[in-house]
Amino acid sequence: MGYVDLSTGIFFPVSFLPGFARGMSIVGKYAVISLSDDRKNENFKDLKLGECLKEKELAPFVGLVVVNLESGYIEHRLEIRGPVEEIYDCIQIPAIKNSSLLGVKSDETRFMLRPAPLRSK
Repeated sequence: MGYVDLSTGIFFPVSFLPGFARGMSIVGKYAVISLSDDRKNENFKDLKLGECLKEKELAPFVGLVVVNLESGYIEHRLEIRGPVEEIYDCIQIPAIKNSSLLGVKSDETRFMLRPAPLRSK
């Protein structure tokens, strides 16, 4: 994770993330970033990420990390185990105290996610 100086086009790393970053939400001075694993253990091999994981002797994981944007330090890590290989995104929803993770193929989705009713003019 890092930033690009738009005037030079140079990338400046801030923190190394042990997985494929798919989504990010900024919450104050923190970045909450979703990470995915390598589905076939082949996708990372030609990427700089694969080289860095091998060099650091780390395995990628599926989950969330909380990065302090001032220090670049990963302050929290939530690893999700089981049949989950990817997390596509993460968002911060204000005032939610007890969040949950829903699978798109679960029965919970039918009851938890409902579109707003259509309003007539």
